[in-house]
Amino acid sequence: MQGLFVCAFWLALEASVISRPEMLAEPKSNKNKCVMPTNDYDGRCLARVPRYFFNKTAGVCQYILWNGCLSDGLFEKRFECAKQCGNQYEEGDVCLLYRPGVCTRESYQVRSRYFYNHTTKECKQYYMCENMGPELSANSFHSLVFCKMHCSGFVMPQNASAVAEKLRRLGRLPFKELFQSPYKQ
Repeated sequence: MQGLFVCAFWLALEASVISRPEMLAEPKSNKNKCVMPTNDYDGRCLARVPRYFFNKTAGVCQYILWNGCLSDGLFEKRFECAKQCGNQYEEGDVCLLYRPGVCTRESYQVRSRYFYNHTTKECKQYYMCENMGPELSANSFHSLVFCKMHCSGFVMPQNASAVAEKLRRLGRLPFKELFQSPYKQ
């Protein structure tokens, strides 16, 4: 009977660790914050948590779906990564673009989305009717949390057209020109 209890205890413990992968993560250390994270496959690490890391080759902070283990080199917010890893002047890229076109709630296939308003420095909800392409190709986010993680802290530079040109050169400007008009509430 005691063996059955011990077996049940270990199964329950293993289930709680799998459902909460942060229990497996190594302690965070300040000395390794700007290193490339290890995100190798591990059967125990099944999370898919949005995070950011500093890509030394590109010189910018990039988005990654973290598996829940080995937390060195990861940041919750992109601005924290940029500020701490030697690129505090990294531009806000899509966060500085104008909000995509809106539609009414009554429209067919309307979706609730969020955009970053660089004037108020807040993520705001709007309703979208069209497909804007892949995530992070426009100032349009599926959740308030993701909008804040990606954009909080970035401000609009003096010359928005220079940012648009840089994004165009890098192939990161969406298929629509989003610098055409200012925000309309």
